[in-house]
Amino acid sequence: MAEYDENLVRVKLLAAASQDPTLTDEELTGLLDGWRLVDSEGRRPDDDQWVPTYNVDGAVAEAYRVKAGRVADQYTFGADGATYNRDQRFAHLTAMAEKYERRAKARSGGTVLTVPFGGMKQQSSVHDTHEIVP
Repeated sequence: MAEYDENLVRVKLLAAASQDPTLTDEELTGLLDGWRLVDSEGRRPDDDQWVPTYNVDGAVAEAYRVKAGRVADQYTFGADGATYNRDQRFAHLTAMAEKYERRAKARSGGTVLTVPFGGMKQQSSVHDTHEIVP
């Protein structure tokens, strides 16, 4: 459990979960649980002997996608001679999601087994399943 808590703290920090738009602990837990990996002994997450192992970068990428979705309706507008570029937030959050997705894939060594997980359904712009490193 301590390793899980440590990974959850990492996801919170890397995804800037306390900054607007914020993410709750429940949301972060669901995101982290969606990125469970095969452990160092080759055991899958559904094995009773599985040692909790997570792709933190994958969870962070998903967190940034959620945050981007929350600001997707913001747009650039002008008023009183000033321009307000609120859509920059969406671009920034999307760029962060892409950055962490590249890191998640790099950590997998390019070899991944894609399997669906139960629990919290996560929607991804890339896939509806999560990577498991064999």
